[in-house]
Amino acid sequence: MNLRRREGNFPESILRVWHTFGQELRGRLLKKNESMSTPQDRKEFPELPDYETKSQVARRLSVSRRTIDNLMRQRRLPFIKLTSKIVRFPKAEVDAYLAQQFHINARGQETR
Repeated sequence: MNLRRREGNFPESILRVWHTFGQELRGRLLKKNESMSTPQDRKEFPELPDYETKSQVARRLSVSRRTIDNLMRQRRLPFIKLTSKIVRFPKAEVDAYLAQQFHINARGQETR
């Protein structure tokens, strides 16, 4: 049995019980999931706004993460600080900021 190899030096009887328990648990979970149906009168949650990480914003703007840090420090880019290390950027607000800050002139070049 391949369980012995994976589980180390456990006795075969314990491995069989553990394997049987796992199969029973999986069966119960599958039955529970099948019995749970989505009621038609259930209210859907409103769509939450999309948030991006610092890396995603930097990649989308084609700049470095350090540039994003500088824009945050200058308060030029909208962001939400969840913890001291976790920062998220509302995608719609970043798009609005970009539309406000950058303009394309007649020759097709971006200007500030």
